[in-house]
Amino acid sequence: MLLLQLIVNGFCMGSLYALLGIGFTVIYSSTRIFHIAYGAVIITSQYIFYLWLKHTQYGTLSAFIVALLFAAGFGITIQVLLYQPLQRRGVSLGGLMIISLGLFYVVQNLLAILFTVRTLTLTQSFPPMIELGPIRLSILYLEVVAVVGIVVLLFILFLRKTEIGILLRALADNPNLVLITGSSPMVLFILATAIGSAIGALGGGFMVLDVGVRPDIGFTILLKAAISSIVGGVGSVQGALVAGIILGILESVVIWKLPAEWQGVLVFFVLLVLLLWFKEGILTKGLQQREV
Repeated sequence: MLLLQLIVNGFCMGSLYALLGIGFTVIYSSTRIFHIAYGAVIITSQYIFYLWLKHTQYGTLSAFIVALLFAAGFGITIQVLLYQPLQRRGVSLGGLMIISLGLFYVVQNLLAILFTVRTLTLTQSFPPMIELGPIRLSILYLEVVAVVGIVVLLFILFLRKTEIGILLRALADNPNLVLITGSSPMVLFILATAIGSAIGALGGGFMVLDVGVRPDIGFTILLKAAISSIVGGVGSVQGALVAGIILGILESVVIWKLPAEWQGVLVFFVLLVLLLWFKEGILTKGLQQREV
């Protein structure tokens, strides 16, 4: 029964990783920038989420709305004021990645100065639990799974059924296809960054409700997002979903028989095997990789 409990817990946590991975893959597959500052965007939105709930009386839904809007705005600001001007000056994608890394550390250190390095939590009590047969599950985790399912379904429909979604898929595949339609790739870069940042902030908000927030969690967020995106198949929303859930289950199940110190080692070994077996990721459909 313990193993089943761990699998269910891992599935729920993996759903959060999936949201982070989907947000990252939307940005990366569209812009081809390895957006390390994505971690800074999400962690900052988490503090906005925390402060809103801590100091206002407007409720959790309003906190999510504010955090998502902030993340989208922060992502757009980075794209417009940093990436695009540097690209016009001929800075390579590798150079942009280094600059993105620098921005990540600047934001992380500023947050540490403002809020210290301690973990800030919204409640000191355990969340309400329900029993499903032999499994005890947090109501928060059930909400996470429901929200993730709805968001993924709506986003896939958005990509396939709307004009903007189709343009984003074309942009990820080949920017020349977008130019033929008369649309601006730069505008779509901004839109993709806003959407990806907002989706990631949704997962970040749930993480605050679950375990709280601290400045150095930004790297962990970035790592989970990148792993889910790459292992799932860069450009594949469904792949990021599957890979995020696999990652969550692996992390949870490893501690069943092994010390916690082995968690990271074994998880990354299994993910490496998956990448060796599925060279382009578990799933490669959805937002397709751009040809080079």
